[in-house]
Amino acid sequence: MAVVKANAYGHGAIETTTALIRQGVSRVAVVSVEEGLTLRHAGINAPIVILGPLFREHIADVLAHQLTPVVSDLSVLSPLAQAAAALPTPYPIHLKVETGMGRLGITIGELSELLEAHNFPASLHLEGLMTHLADTDGETIDFTEQQLVQFNLAIDRAKRAGFRIPLIHAANSGGAVRFPHAQFSLVRPGIMLYGYHTLPSSVSVPDLKPVLSLQTCIAQLRTISAGHTVSYNGTFTATRPTRIAILPLGYADGLSRHLSNRGQVLIHGQRAPIAGLVCMDMIMVDVTHISGARIGDEVILIGRQGQEQITADDIAEWTDTIPYEVLCLIGPRVPRRYQSS
Repeated sequence: MAVVKANAYGHGAIETTTALIRQGVSRVAVVSVEEGLTLRHAGINAPIVILGPLFREHIADVLAHQLTPVVSDLSVLSPLAQAAAALPTPYPIHLKVETGMGRLGITIGELSELLEAHNFPASLHLEGLMTHLADTDGETIDFTEQQLVQFNLAIDRAKRAGFRIPLIHAANSGGAVRFPHAQFSLVRPGIMLYGYHTLPSSVSVPDLKPVLSLQTCIAQLRTISAGHTVSYNGTFTATRPTRIAILPLGYADGLSRHLSNRGQVLIHGQRAPIAGLVCMDMIMVDVTHISGARIGDEVILIGRQGQEQITADDIAEWTDTIPYEVLCLIGPRVPRRYQSS
């Protein structure tokens, strides 16, 4: 079950989902009903699982568009069951069990009371049972193993109550690689679909290749004298005659202001440092050492140019975050262009 929430981690949910389905992915997951409706309205007919919280106001849209809800709070189960009672067959849902993430999910006690006391609504079909692993990329495996013990206990309770659940899932990207016994009948890869991971260096990972590059072009060039400043608040001061390239991309497009005077881009296969504060719509870079730079030249912010490469991992290191955030921050006004391999 491919996770394509947050606009497929910034890559474009509709196009990414379409490509994944062509490769044989059987179902996808998003976080909200709104994200699910976006895919449905684009003509995607594969099963779509809604991982996030379900509210009563969502129920009509969920049923009308055949979205599969994850129930993580039993207060919504009764209104969902009542609405589904008008349908010809039981409606599929997944139940989420809280095993240590401290976020969404019902307790094992609530699960037992629901299933063993025969309180599960007849108008619903328990298609899936899931949990979320909180520390698959941690230095030790202890916490994850404790979570899996709890989840296996939940599975046993469901089996003892007579339920045969076709889709049992716990493993995210890190869990699928590091904990094979957590794969069950379904895995939920997210960040690894896009070529990244956050596993420690002690773990052997697949040969992942980032699928996204982010590029722009030089909009203007100017030479400033020593002592002149660049961008707001004068945080960059030239120490020599300096050639500055202006690039039409800024924090409104997803470039963190933490890249100010710290990040780099690629021009003519060479690294050019960001000069001054990142603006809403533009950044400036020092290209003094790149003699052939011209207006209109390609600039790579994420990707490869010549022998050099900048990845979302690099940007995450410069901005003290994770590649997830770097990718998800790429704004909607940045055009996405897709190439088939």
